[in-house]
Amino acid sequence: MLRPLDTIGPYTLVRQLGRGTFGEVWLAERRTAVLTTLAALKLPHADQADLETLSQEAQTWLRASGHPNIVPVLDADVFDGQMVIASEYVAGGTLQDWLRENGGKAPSIGAALTMMAGVLAGLDYLHRIGLIHRDLKPDNVLLQEGLPRLADFGLTRALLSGGQSINVAGTPGYMSPEAFRGHYSPASDIWAAGALMYKMLTGARPYPHEEFHSILTAVLSGAEPTPMPDSIPEPLRSAVMRAVSHDPTARY
Repeated sequence: MLRPLDTIGPYTLVRQLGRGTFGEVWLAERRTAVLTTLAALKLPHADQADLETLSQEAQTWLRASGHPNIVPVLDADVFDGQMVIASEYVAGGTLQDWLRENGGKAPSIGAALTMMAGVLAGLDYLHRIGLIHRDLKPDNVLLQEGLPRLADFGLTRALLSGGQSINVAGTPGYMSPEAFRGHYSPASDIWAAGALMYKMLTGARPYPHEEFHSILTAVLSGAEPTPMPDSIPEPLRSAVMRAVSHDPTARY
C-alpha cells in the first residue's frame, strides 16, 4: 500500500489525488540538487499493470501534449516493478470539483461558455492531429487558474478508417449512442462535449439515469434527452441538442 513519503524512482509521494478501478494518482515531488518540481503520478494497480498498455498510453499522451488546453505528459517508466506515468500537476482540481462547489452546475451561462470554449479548443487540437479522446467527462478536465485542460489519455485512440474499436470504452453518462456499439469518431467526442455543456447549464446529464443498463437502454432507444429549461436562451439550447443528436452526421 502506497503512503506519503514513499519513493518511486526519482519521485517522492506527497498525497493521493485520486483512486479508481485501474490505479491511483498521486501528487509527487521530483527532487534534484538544484530544484524540486511537482508532478501527478498515475500508478496502475499491480493486477492492471501491463507494459505495452502503459507504453501506448504514454506515447499517445506525448503526441497529444503541446496545447494550452491539454495537460502534458512529463515522463513514463518502470521503477522496481511499479509502472509510472508522470504528467504536469494542475492544482485547480477537476471540472467535477468546480461543478460541485457551484451547486452542481456552472455559476452562470457565461462561465459555462468560457469553460466549454477551452474544452473545445483542446478537442479541436486532438482531432486535428488524428486522435479521439473517447472519455471526455468532468473528472478528465483539470483546471489551472480557471483554464480547462484535458487529461487522462488512457482510452484515447488514433483515428481509424470506419471508426470501429475492438472494445467499448468510456463513461456511460457521457458516451454517444454509437460509442455503446464500439464506434468512435470526432463526432462521438462532440456528443460528450454536448453532454458536458448540458451538465454545466442544467446540473444534470441529457439522460439522468444512474445505472448502466438504464443509461444504455435510454440512449440506444432513440428517445430524446430531457428538454432543457426555457431559462436557457433558445440558440444555446439548440446548439447543445444538436451536439447530442443521435445521428453523428447531424452534430457539429
